Amino acid sequence: MPSEHDLERRIEELEANLRVLQAENAVLTEGAEDTMLLGLIAEEISAAQTVGGVIESGLERLSIVKDIPLCACCQRDEDVVEVVESFLSCCSEDLGKVRVTIAPAVLRDLTVESVYLHGSDCSQVELPIPAAAEPLTPTSMLLMPMRRHSGPSNLFIFADSRPEERLPSMVPMLHRVTEMMTARVDNIRLLSELTTLNVELERATRAKTEFLANMSHEIRTPMNAILGFAQLLRHDLALTPEQAGRLDIISRNGEYLLDLINDILEMSKIEAGRSTVDISAFDLHATLDDIDGVFRGRMENKRLAFRVQRDADLPHIVLTDVRKVRQILVNLLANAAKFTNTGSVTLRASARRLGGTDLELRFDVEDTGVGIEAGEMSLLFGQFGQTRSGRASGSGSGLGLAISREYARLLGGDIKASSRPGAGSTFTVTLPAQLGGLGDLPPEPEERTVIGLLPGQPRYRVLVADDFAEMRDLISEIMSRVGFDVRTVADGSMAVEEFSRWRPDLVLMDLRMPVMDGHEAIRLIRNSGAASAATKIVALTASTFTDARTEVLASGADGFLGKPCTEAELFRTAAELLGAKYVYDDSAGPEPTAPAEAMHSDMFEGIPESLLSEIRDATSKADFRRVVDLCDQLAEVNAVVARGVRRLALDYDAETILRLLTP
Repeated sequence: MPSEHDLERRIEELEANLRVLQAENAVLTEGAEDTMLLGLIAEEISAAQTVGGVIESGLERLSIVKDIPLCACCQRDEDVVEVVESFLSCCSEDLGKVRVTIAPAVLRDLTVESVYLHGSDCSQVELPIPAAAEPLTPTSMLLMPMRRHSGPSNLFIFADSRPEERLPSMVPMLHRVTEMMTARVDNIRLLSELTTLNVELERATRAKTEFLANMSHEIRTPMNAILGFAQLLRHDLALTPEQAGRLDIISRNGEYLLDLINDILEMSKIEAGRSTVDISAFDLHATLDDIDGVFRGRMENKRLAFRVQRDADLPHIVLTDVRKVRQILVNLLANAAKFTNTGSVTLRASARRLGGTDLELRFDVEDTGVGIEAGEMSLLFGQFGQTRSGRASGSGSGLGLAISREYARLLGGDIKASSRPGAGSTFTVTLPAQLGGLGDLPPEPEERTVIGLLPGQPRYRVLVADDFAEMRDLISEIMSRVGFDVRTVADGSMAVEEFSRWRPDLVLMDLRMPVMDGHEAIRLIRNSGAASAATKIVALTASTFTDARTEVLASGADGFLGKPCTEAELFRTAAELLGAKYVYDDSAGPEPTAPAEAMHSDMFEGIPESLLSEIRDATSKADFRRVVDLCDQLAEVNAVVARGVRRLALDYDAETILRLLTP
C-alpha cells in the first residue's frame, strides 16, 4: 500500500500536469478567440466603405473584445504625430484630432519595429484624455508603426491600465489587425484616387472630343469652300492655262493641308478607340494601279526609278478595309519618296494562303534613301516623332507612320522596319484578309460631270442650312447651276421656319450652327406633321467620328455627308433620295456631248423676253463678250441655260444660239 508521502507526491505531480494542461488550454482558447476575432474584424473592415469607418470599427472591436482601455490610430509625418481615429472604453468620446507628444528617443526607435513601454516609461507618450473620461493612467503601452502604400505612415497606440503585462502577448494578433486595417485603408484611398482620375480622364476625353469636333468644323468647313470653289472654277471654259495652273496650286495645297488635318483627327479617333474597320471586297490589283498612278509622276520628277511588283499568284479580289490598306501604302510611299534623292523606290505585293479563304497580305516598301540611324528607330512610329532626316525635311505632321501602324494593328496585322544609314529603308506590312470573288465587289459609282437636270423632271427644291456663308454659296452654286431651286439659311431656327413656308424636297442641314443646331432642327421638322415625311434631310458635318453619323441618322436624317463634300457626292445624294436624273458631259458615249445636243428651246421657258432679246441682239452683232456678260443675268434665272449659252458664246457658235432663241 502506498505511503502517505507517495500519495502526496503523486497528487503534486497530477496538480502540476493539470496546471500545464490548463495553461495549454488557455493558450488554445485564446488562440481560437483571436482567430475568431480576426475573422470578425476582417469582415467588418471589409464592409466599411470609408477610411474612418475601417479604423473606427477595428479599434472599437479590439478595445471591447481584448479589454484594451485605449486604442488609437495616428498619422505620423516626420516628428509630428496626430490622432486620426481612437476608441476609449472609459468614455463615450474619442480623443479627437489631437497632437500626441512622444519623446524623441522613442520616435527614433519607431521606424519598423514596435516599441513597448512599461511603468514609468509610459510617461514618454502624452495622450490628451477628454475631461469627460475616467482617469486613465497607462501601466503599459504598445506603439506599432505601419507603413502605408503612399503618404504619411500610420502609428497605432494601445494603452493598458492593468498591473499585469498583457500587451506583449497580444503583439502578433494586434499586428495582424493593424496590417488588415492599413491594407483596407490603402485600398479605399487607391480606389478613391482611381475613381477621381477616371472622372478627370472622362472629363478630359469629353473636352478633347469637343475640341476636335470644333476644330474639325472650323477648319474643314472653310477648307470645303476653298476646294469646292476651286472645283467650280474648273468648269469655266474661259479659264486660261495660267489660271488653270494657279487653280491646281490652290487645290493641291488645300488637299495637302486637309491631309494634315485628317492625320491629326484620325490619330485622335484611334486614341479614343473610335476608329472602326470597314471590311469590303475590292480589286487589289486595281488599287495598286491607282497608287502607281498617284506616285509615278512624283517619282519621275525626282528622277527615281519606281516599281510596283506583284507576285504571280497575288489574288485580284480580297476582303479587308481598302481605305486603310490604301492609306498605309500611301503613307509609306510618301515617306520613301520624301527621303530618297537618288536610286529607286519599290513596292512589292504578295499573299500567303493560310487555308480556306484566309490570306496574309504582305507589302514591302523599299527605298535607296538616306536611311535611319539605329538610335532613331524607336522614333519611327511615335506620334509627332521625327528622325533627324525627317526634321531636316521640314514637312509632314509626324503622324503618318504612327497612323499606318495603328491601322495595321487595327486590321490584325503589323508593320516592321529595317534600315541602314545611307543605304535605304524597308517597311514590311502584314495584314490578314479573305479571298473574294467578282460577285463580292460593290457596284462602281458613276463619276461623270453633271451639266443639268434631265428634261421632264420637277424643279426640285433644295434648302441649305449652314452658318458658314461661303459653304451656303458653294452648295447653292453647285446645285442651282444644274437646275435645282435652292434657298439658303444661316441657322437651324431659320431652317425650320423656311421648311414650314417653302416645303423643300431636300434639306442639307449643317449640324453645328448657332441659335439652333442641326440636331434640334431635324427633330422639329420631323415632328411638324405628316407632310415632313416627304422631305429628305441630309446632315452635313465635319465630324470624323462614326457614332456622330449613327446619332444623326437615328434623329430623323435620311443621309449623311461629311465635309468636305464634292459635287459628285451632292448630285449622287440627290439622285438616291429624290430620284433626280441628270444630263452628263459624256451622256452620248465616251466622247463629250456638244452643248447644242444637250440643250433645247424648251429650257428657255420662263426667262424674261427682254433678256432673251438682248442676247439675240448681241449674238446677231457677233458681240460674244456681251453675250458672256449677259449670261451672268441669265444665271440668276436658270443656271443650266446660262452655262450652256456661255459655252456656245465662247465657241463663237452664233448659229446655235440664234436657233435656240428663235420662237
